[in-house]
Amino acid sequence: MGMNALQYRGDHHEAEVCPTCTTSRYKIGKNGVVRDGVAAKVLWYFPIIPRFKRMFQSPTTAVLLSLRTWLLHMEQRLLLQQLKQRKIPIQRIQENEDLDNLPPNLPKALLDLCNWANTFLKEGKTVNTVFQADLFGHPKKAYICRADVYSIAHKKEVSNSALFFYMSYLNKVLKQKKMEDMIQFVDSDKVSPIGSGTPTARSRDLSVMYKNGKPGQIYLIPYNTGSIKMYTGLLRKQPGKKKASPWKPLLGALIQKDDVSCGYYVMRYMKEIVEDNNIDLDKKWGTRAGLTYTAEDIDEIRGEWAEHVLQFPDQ
Repeated sequence: MGMNALQYRGDHHEAEVCPTCTTSRYKIGKNGVVRDGVAAKVLWYFPIIPRFKRMFQSPTTAVLLSLRTWLLHMEQRLLLQQLKQRKIPIQRIQENEDLDNLPPNLPKALLDLCNWANTFLKEGKTVNTVFQADLFGHPKKAYICRADVYSIAHKKEVSNSALFFYMSYLNKVLKQKKMEDMIQFVDSDKVSPIGSGTPTARSRDLSVMYKNGKPGQIYLIPYNTGSIKMYTGLLRKQPGKKKASPWKPLLGALIQKDDVSCGYYVMRYMKEIVEDNNIDLDKKWGTRAGLTYTAEDIDEIRGEWAEHVLQFPDQ
């Protein structure tokens, strides 16, 4: 499979690259040469029926499994009965989806989004889109659900999907300023320790991305919603080194008050970099540290995020 997007079987059994992300089917050696016949990833399938049979071979284990299933079923039935007796709508089981009771002084765009979502984002409905390759270098599916709107409204943890939508807004700003070649966003799903493969696979994904980079270009890598790394392309070989290092890290850092605020700080940090007209971004942001933001700063990005999301239902 290339980047988890495709299984090389059926119509694709002879393909050598993934038609979605153009990643090679085979491993790439340290010398950059494709190792023919050595698959980059292998999918192992373990038949589930024999596994279930082994689990129920033991009478003791079979009783415990059956008892646990029955208890979970009865617990759910009891909860539903209590909700009906208290006349609470079933769709309100999830507390993180309550958009009837909103915090005061929300940015106007965010208040409008909450009111819209409270009407239209019900019963699992979402705002769906596919970002084009100009954002991350490959097409990216993303969605906003009711819980995402609730989280931004209540300043809860920012999801990866919500972060993608804000990055698409910043990419739009870059295009308006004709600076899209100066800054490149990185899909955090490709570098996150959760769900993106081994460290070697993540490094390989980044190396493929850097290969097409330009001197002086800055890559913004939110490797989770609470942290961000930046790399910039070098213009020439660094003196005193035997081998040129084409990329260097920029060490600017944020000071965050708590774990929940991390995502908002990352969004604000990227906003200030994108809106900076200084062409020597790496000199300024590579050493700038100790940044902290006010509630007004965070409200500004929450409003921008909401206004941007509101544009998608009409597309």
